Amino acid sequence: MKRPNVFLYRKGCKLCYDALMEVAPFFAARDLPLVVEVIGGQYIQQIPYVPALLIRKSAFNTSQEVVLMGRDMMKQLQVLVAATLELDDQ
Repeated sequence: MKRPNVFLYRKGCKLCYDALMEVAPFFAARDLPLVVEVIGGQYIQQIPYVPALLIRKSAFNTSQEVVLMGRDMMKQLQVLVAATLELDDQ
């Protein structure tokens, strides 16, 4: 089973909620698994800011996992998708 992509947030974080409302439909439209978790455990040491989105290699066929953080997550996602599409075309 593939490991899902993970959206990390803190409780009561409006920025996190707003980002999730944009990110969740983006992933659903592409039929990509997305798990929503309160940041903690292993992630709290590795990821300094929320909202954060841990994107697995399999999601966009990247060479490594990608972490997006903070504001403008949709813009960051669009840049990532555009970059991976360019690589696929080469």
